[in-house]
Amino acid sequence: MSDLKLTRKNLPELAYTWEPGERNLAVLYLHGWTANRKSKKADVIFETARQAGCHYISVDYTAHGESLGEPSDFTVGRAFQDILDVLSVVPQMPIIIVGNSIGGWLGFLLAEKLKGFVPGILALAPAVDITEDIWNYLVPDVAKEALNRGDIIGPSPDTQGFCLTRDLFQNGSEMAMLKKGIDYTGSVRILWGDRDNRVRLDKILQVKNALKSDDVIVTLIKGSDHHLSEPCDLKMIGSNLEILIKGVKTK
Repeated sequence: MSDLKLTRKNLPELAYTWEPGERNLAVLYLHGWTANRKSKKADVIFETARQAGCHYISVDYTAHGESLGEPSDFTVGRAFQDILDVLSVVPQMPIIIVGNSIGGWLGFLLAEKLKGFVPGILALAPAVDITEDIWNYLVPDVAKEALNRGDIIGPSPDTQGFCLTRDLFQNGSEMAMLKKGIDYTGSVRILWGDRDNRVRLDKILQVKNALKSDDVIVTLIKGSDHHLSEPCDLKMIGSNLEILIKGVKTK
């Protein structure tokens, strides 16, 4: 894989991966919050894309992995712009998105933005609108008062490694999707482990129901957690991605 850097005016440098293929189709991997573009899941996704002759793209969001920036810089909107900036410097073509956790939220946002250029999405425990859930159910009132004053909370063990800011929650509300519906009609495959302690099953069902697509399949994996990194999970990720790729007719 080719690891590259994207320098931007007045914004942190981004690290991303671009590996060209032979088909007019790319696979884009979007990692989770506090994760990065290099993992066991990423390896499986890359290898599946490579064997199918697809181009492969992945990006470390601001303050993630090898990209620059401070944890307090992170918002969903900032990560979304990071993805768009990387896509602007690689060849344009149809893209199958694989989004993990908050990367699933970003993937649905991107699919709405790119409209007909996204024939399929593989969403791994998609944490759509997760900042609203954190604010409503996990942030105590005293912390809300501190955040509203502009204080920064975390990253720390108490915040599970996340950095909480007023901008994070305000922007999350602006980018929320579930109440308005997800304007995407392509193929969607959603994987979720029944030991996931971050994204509940009712959230997965909300995502399913919010999608305008009629081609949505949700797979529940017994014994798997939010990370979906066990051998059985990785096999399921690879096979579902293969199905989405095979469903796209390209030159």
